Amino acid sequence: MSKSKQAAKIRPQKSEGLSRFIVKVEKAMAKINNLDEFRKLDSMVNFVFDVGHTLFDKELDTVGTDWLIRYGGRLTGAYAYLGQKAAYVRAERDVYEQKASEVEKELMLDKLAENTGYRVTQARAEISAEISELKDLVIAKEAEKNQWENTKEACNVMVSFMQSAIKTKEGERFKSNRLQ
Repeated sequence: MSKSKQAAKIRPQKSEGLSRFIVKVEKAMAKINNLDEFRKLDSMVNFVFDVGHTLFDKELDTVGTDWLIRYGGRLTGAYAYLGQKAAYVRAERDVYEQKASEVEKELMLDKLAENTGYRVTQARAEISAEISELKDLVIAKEAEKNQWENTKEACNVMVSFMQSAIKTKEGERFKSNRLQ
């Protein structure tokens, strides 16, 4: 049996449902910032990622305490800033979620009021299709909230690491001075 025939048996043809699903997923995902887009949103975000890359790329034995203190201080400031941004985006997500729910309920009542022959399940199905874009926006806001919170947490982790590295370097310096 040829490889193409084997592949055809393994990979079924795309059904209409799968095709619709793929289109809807791509459309929804297009509303969510990827990492590069997120980094472009704010210079503070980009700074945090740059420091993270620097820590990853450097031989940490060669990093001086001056650098650790300077960037640790800057990351501490970034942490406070990012905390405020995350809180705002979290509130924004909550508003999106609440307003989408309100719109869904209003549309449901409108549908049921305009046609007394509607069943609740039928109206709910139609409304669900109508508000799918609203739900996509809520999901995008949730993703954005998570990005801000994760970046803030990255600051916290890097500052903790830098504090430990400074203590280790000071301990090594103390031992070195005692041995001389």
